[in-house]
Amino acid sequence: ACQVEQGSPPQVATVKLTPTSRLRPTPGPVYRTKEDRDQAYRKLDAQWDAKRNAMKQERKYIDYWIDHSSGEVKEQWKYKKQVLEDRMNRLDQEKDAAKKQLGRQLSGE
Repeated sequence: ACQVEQGSPPQVATVKLTPTSRLRPTPGPVYRTKEDRDQAYRKLDAQWDAKRNAMKQERKYIDYWIDHSSGEVKEQWKYKKQVLEDRMNRLDQEKDAAKKQLGRQLSGE
């Protein structure tokens, strides 16, 4: 279930780069054949589908509690649902970005 406290903003991880720090690309696996590439895309899709399905289950849980609560508690569940909906919307964008990155890795960039 969702662990969001009422009134607390979402926590965001930040990275502080110093003038001498460099981001180094992590070498990924080498995909030599079309089958390897297809398998890599299938694996990526499966991982993202699992995330989406978990979020759908969480939404069902939240919807249940919205329907079976009242007052301030109901408003808290509605807030949790909105946070989840925002995460689900970002998930599609993140999946597209991950596919583009995988494509670059597969093409050897």
